[in-house]
Amino acid sequence: MTLLQISEPENQDDEILKRNLSIGIDLGTTNSLVSFVNNVSEPEIICDYNGHSLIPSIVNYSGKEAVVGQDALKLLDDVNTISSFKRFMGRSIEGINDNFPTYNFVSENNILKIHTKSCNITPVEISADLLSYLKKIAENKLHEKINDAVITVPAYFDERQRQATRDAANLAGLNVLRLLNEPTAAAIAYGLENSNDGIYVVFDLGGGTFDISILKLHDSIFDILSTFGNTVLGGNDFDEIIANYITGLATNKDISLKDKRNILIKSKSIRESLTTNENCEFNIVLENGHAIVGSIDRIIFKKISESLLNKIKTCVHQAIKDSGLNIKEDILNIVMVGGATRMPIIRELVIDIFDKEPLINIDPDKVVSLGAALQADRLVNNNHIENNWLLLDVTPLSLGIETMGGLFEKIIPRNSKIPILAKQEFTTMKNNQRSMRIHVLQGEGDLVQECRSLAYFELNDIPPMLSGVPRIEVKFQIDADGLLQVSARETTKNIESRIVVKPSNGLTNDEVKLMIQKTLLSNDNGVNRFLLEKQLELQKLIETIEEALNQDPYVISEQELSVIKNSLIDAKKHINDSNINLLESIINDLSIKTENFAILRMNYHIKNSLFKKNILDI
Repeated sequence: MTLLQISEPENQDDEILKRNLSIGIDLGTTNSLVSFVNNVSEPEIICDYNGHSLIPSIVNYSGKEAVVGQDALKLLDDVNTISSFKRFMGRSIEGINDNFPTYNFVSENNILKIHTKSCNITPVEISADLLSYLKKIAENKLHEKINDAVITVPAYFDERQRQATRDAANLAGLNVLRLLNEPTAAAIAYGLENSNDGIYVVFDLGGGTFDISILKLHDSIFDILSTFGNTVLGGNDFDEIIANYITGLATNKDISLKDKRNILIKSKSIRESLTTNENCEFNIVLENGHAIVGSIDRIIFKKISESLLNKIKTCVHQAIKDSGLNIKEDILNIVMVGGATRMPIIRELVIDIFDKEPLINIDPDKVVSLGAALQADRLVNNNHIENNWLLLDVTPLSLGIETMGGLFEKIIPRNSKIPILAKQEFTTMKNNQRSMRIHVLQGEGDLVQECRSLAYFELNDIPPMLSGVPRIEVKFQIDADGLLQVSARETTKNIESRIVVKPSNGLTNDEVKLMIQKTLLSNDNGVNRFLLEKQLELQKLIETIEEALNQDPYVISEQELSVIKNSLIDAKKHINDSNINLLESIINDLSIKTENFAILRMNYHIKNSLFKKNILDI
């Protein structure tokens, strides 16, 4: 198949035409690939110096220079060879040690680093070393310096993880044309070869992440209808399930760090063996001389993997629900992406859910890189390419700001198509307020505490006005890479402040998925938000009445003034009450009791403003 043409770095048979060169990179958890579009407009995978198309995402730091890929595999040791580092991108140290006990993590100035013999190094720097290697073998093949690249990321990577990926590319000397969602890259590869319009599911299970995207292909437009996933669920987790099973068979529990590494490596080979074999035997000798002997068959593997399979099912069903489609009637085909989709238990799961065989005619390890190369070539304006497809990607989590009372106001909802620009107007809470602090958040909850903070910035020099009068326009803009810019503008004086969101702190384990699931599985149906809104409404009403009484107490009788003040005292006791009906009753009662006061006050100020004015001036 020409789409899967592979070229060796030293192969110089075909002259590379003078054109704008760019590459597509699949920066994977287990393996990475680099590709380009050749002079006949076909994507090619570029092999390393030993002819390998899959470059292990492994870097060794035992010496002065970083050793990458296949060569790093030969230097595999306890603490200096780092793999699966994509799972650490954009994350903080909290929760890491429990989930990845085979590495020595340290925190320097609140930045996550991994301790090795030669240095303490961040996941971004490790990724940069891998990207530098991929750039180097591409330049060796193309005989020209490479600057531009499209790099793929899981659809469910959040702002922090995307920015970490971009930072790694910049360190490697690459200009990122676009951060392309992996399912979208796969859709490009399949869409160009299989041009049937319809609804497709892209099922992407790699070494460390899982994404499920549902897209509509129509008139060469890839329209992403919904996406869901888990940034810490992949083939590595199935390896760990096997490793835990093997460790549980040990009669002697004295298992060293080196033993854990060896068991995990053996577990990976067992999982891969079970792809083609019904049973796999093992004999692992520990450092203390004891051996763990046993076997695992497909039945056992499926049983011990049940919790992971259920997590995948949850993601799939949520993506289908978000898309508004019917599982079996609306979906035309399923595209399989990622090496972990080769597992029979995954193929069985997909067939069981969708009641149809998935597409597997493009190598699931290579399809993402091929799609990235096609997108990269298009972005550098190689106009001879006949294909004229359009990408309509989506944002995986809602974005917005904090409002009064700790509420999260969504400005860009989850699954909105990107690039996107959205605006919303807000106002001040206090009279003569001169500045406003904008708190940018990402998540699905109604409350700030349920979401993740991305950034703060301030809008200053707001003209002094009464509370509620200023009009503050907050604008969110997401570019094609899913990177975010937020601005706030006071519309009367056109005063503006903006920020490009570049988060630095990382995720806690499974945080993105949990943020949505907590909301989706909640049974309160928005009750918490409605309760907070009623509490805030009562608080604001009390403040407004008190301020009015302080300014104009003489417009009403002493008796009416006393009634209002006593009602305010009673109302203050219930500001934090959780009974919505009671809050509504108190608000209604206050409104009725102050209605005459409001009328008299308005009349007084109207008369006062008209006093001594000539009739011709009115």
